[in-house]
Amino acid sequence: MASKNSTLFQSRFFLFGFYCWDWEFLTALLLFSSSS
Repeated sequence: MASKNSTLFQSRFFLFGFYCWDWEFLTALLLFSSSS
């Protein structure tokens, strides 16, 4: 049970980090494209 819970936590943490990175990447891309 603890092992399954740990995997779920890691999965959520990974997805959260990925979405944050994706958001920053899109924001930078938008700023770059509007500045050019």
